[in-house]
Amino acid sequence: MQINSILEVSGPGLPDVHFDEMELEDQRNAMAYLYAALTRALKEDLEGAMIDVLTEWYDEVFTILMQTDDRFRERFYEGVIWPPGGRAVRAKYLALAEKASES
Repeated sequence: MQINSILEVSGPGLPDVHFDEMELEDQRNAMAYLYAALTRALKEDLEGAMIDVLTEWYDEVFTILMQTDDRFRERFYEGVIWPPGGRAVRAKYLALAEKASES
């Protein structure tokens, strides 16, 4: 319930399917919502379990976009896209990006 409330943002809705079944535009929207939710959760120092779930979902969508979205991948490597947590998590996401490119 708390995760749903933190994901409540204005904007286009998301289809009720798993991230990997979404169209590219819905995946991009999911990434934006998860970025906002995870950033907020970290800033407000919310319960660890909630941050863990949001991070897991963020990582999943990040990996999908690294595999399928040239624009997202380019923007990440150019340093335009920074996952929540900034420099402290950059190495983690570089490793995820490398793993995604191997898939």
